[in-house]
Amino acid sequence: MERKAREILVMLLVAVCFALVLADGSRWFLRLDLTRSRAWSISPVSKDILRGIQDQVHVTYFLSDTLRSLSPSPGRVIDLLQEYASESRGRVVVTVVDPEKTGQGESARRFGILPQQIQVIQQNEQRTADVYSGIAIDYLDRYTSLPAVFTPDGLEYSLSFAVRKVLAGRRLVVGVIVGEPGKSLRNDFDTLQTGLARDYSLHEYLPGDPIPPEVDVLVVMGGMQWGEQELRPLDTYIVSGGKVLFAVKGLHVQTANMFTAQPVGASPLLDMIESYGVQVGRDMVLDSAARDYRLPQQRPNGQIGWETIGRYPPWVSIQGPDVSSENPITSHFTGLDLLWPVALSPVPRGGVHAEPLVKTTGSAWEQRAPYVVDPYKVPQQGMTPGQFSLAFALTGIFPAFFPAAARQSVPTRMIVVGDDDFLTDVMQFSDSLSNVLFVENAVLWLSGNSDLLSIKTRAAAAGKLDRIQDPGVRPRLVLIAQVLNVVVIPLAVVLFGLLRWMRRKEKGAS
Repeated sequence: MERKAREILVMLLVAVCFALVLADGSRWFLRLDLTRSRAWSISPVSKDILRGIQDQVHVTYFLSDTLRSLSPSPGRVIDLLQEYASESRGRVVVTVVDPEKTGQGESARRFGILPQQIQVIQQNEQRTADVYSGIAIDYLDRYTSLPAVFTPDGLEYSLSFAVRKVLAGRRLVVGVIVGEPGKSLRNDFDTLQTGLARDYSLHEYLPGDPIPPEVDVLVVMGGMQWGEQELRPLDTYIVSGGKVLFAVKGLHVQTANMFTAQPVGASPLLDMIESYGVQVGRDMVLDSAARDYRLPQQRPNGQIGWETIGRYPPWVSIQGPDVSSENPITSHFTGLDLLWPVALSPVPRGGVHAEPLVKTTGSAWEQRAPYVVDPYKVPQQGMTPGQFSLAFALTGIFPAFFPAAARQSVPTRMIVVGDDDFLTDVMQFSDSLSNVLFVENAVLWLSGNSDLLSIKTRAAAAGKLDRIQDPGVRPRLVLIAQVLNVVVIPLAVVLFGLLRWMRRKEKGAS
């Protein structure tokens, strides 16, 4: 009887220990992440941000139970939020609420989180449903939100960026100057504006406007015709430590009706950029690695389709092997298409380091004026192929283009891209929406937030056969995998069982 009591007591103690471990699992836990880039673990960058929290950050996931019952993705989002909170050691508190059931719909709207309409199929019937799936981040008297979160993909980056933003008490400010006469951010750069406005406070400045010091990054697109009046404020901003992305080239492409192109001739802006350390070419670069030329077509159902004419070498498509693997902007490259670009060349400047950021393939070539841009007439290959640099990242102390005795330059950063069209809404014609992601990465690097890029650009290493793209090798390996999994392994299990059964039968007979 005493032995049985001891066994019961031991079992109870084990159960209590197990319950205590489960209760403390939100604080202490162990998870094994075998991906090469540690894509499913909270990154060291996020941990550093979490350690900087002084008061509690409240993270509220407004989630409709309807969506939670239809998809596994909300559960994965909750898992990531809970792990994020666990890593904070109590500095982050996560709450999951259904606004419809709890009556907190007005609270969700205050954070800018509105119900989203989705298609639902239940019992062979399709209908629409309004569901909440957004995250609010609240810290002291400051808050921000992620209005639409449907998957955990990229969520850690968005969370860490949002937490850093509320801790700082301000959004990063991105200034934009459109240098092409007759163009504006709203009318000609809508895709870029929409992409940047999600995370940044976006301000458009006119050529010649003073650039306030609170502008974290300035994006300059075009401006080849500018003179001293427009350039002096830029030069002052740069030598004072301002960060700039220049999207410029030595030719002008007209896209209003038929595509035509003309060289720009002399340009004080290009002279100023050359004084900083990069020479901008006047010859158009074409490449055999290019996007297709597409035209929008009105379909009978009222939707817009695309007619593909064929490969268009002036729309250069940058390949993964032809980008810098060292710079965080391109360390995990997602794509970039440059439209009628020009080549860039470094010009040695003391105290300035120029790093080639993106290049063409080795089968690119240059075309001098008069340029041929007609998609039906443009050549498909050049006589003298080569490789050309199309973007540079520069760091250091830039010399003042307009000398001023009372002004001393300070270290800063700059990016020069040999194209001022890749950020226009023409990117919709070339199917180049990843161009906006490139600019977002560039803004993070320029503003000194390149540590966040290590979260944004990391991804789990592919472990599937879709990594193998060779059309001859891939089908054979797929067939081998199918035979192994469907035939060989089941047969091996059956044979093993038969052998075990026969051996047991022999022992029983003996």
